[in-house]
Amino acid sequence: MIHFVLLIVCAVAIYLSCEWFVNAVEWLGERLNVGKMAVGTILAAFGTALPESVVTLVAVTTGATDEAKDIGVGAAMGGPLALSTIAYGVTGAMLMLKRRRERIAAGPGATPAGTRNEESLGSPADMKRLAKDQNGSCRSSP
Repeated sequence: MIHFVLLIVCAVAIYLSCEWFVNAVEWLGERLNVGKMAVGTILAAFGTALPESVVTLVAVTTGATDEAKDIGVGAAMGGPLALSTIAYGVTGAMLMLKRRRERIAAGPGATPAGTRNEESLGSPADMKRLAKDQNGSCRSSP
C-alpha cells in the first residue's frame, strides 16, 4: 500500500515540477525577449535534456570503478544515438506517408515525388513568421 501512495505522491510532484518548469521557461523567454518559437525549440529543449546530461556527467565523473565510468560514457553516447535513430525513422516514415498521400490526391500526371517546389519550404507568411520568431521582434509590448 505504501508503494501505491508513494507512486501517487511522486506523480503529483512530477506534474507540479513540469508545470513550474514550463512557466519558468516562458518567463525566461520573456525576460530574454526571445520569440515563442525559439523558447520552445531552444530553451525548453535544453531544459528537458539537462537532467539526462547531469546524470551522465555524474556517472562519468564520480564513478568509483572503470565499469561505472564506462556506463556513463555508454549513456552519453547511446542515449542520443538511440533517440535520434527512432526520431529519424519516425520522421522518415511520416514524410513518406505524406508524400504518398499527396501523390494519390494529385492523381496521374502530377509532379514527381522527388521534385522540390516553393511550397515544400512553406508559404511566404510562414517564412515571415519564423523569421520574426528567430529574431524576437514578434513580441508584444507588456
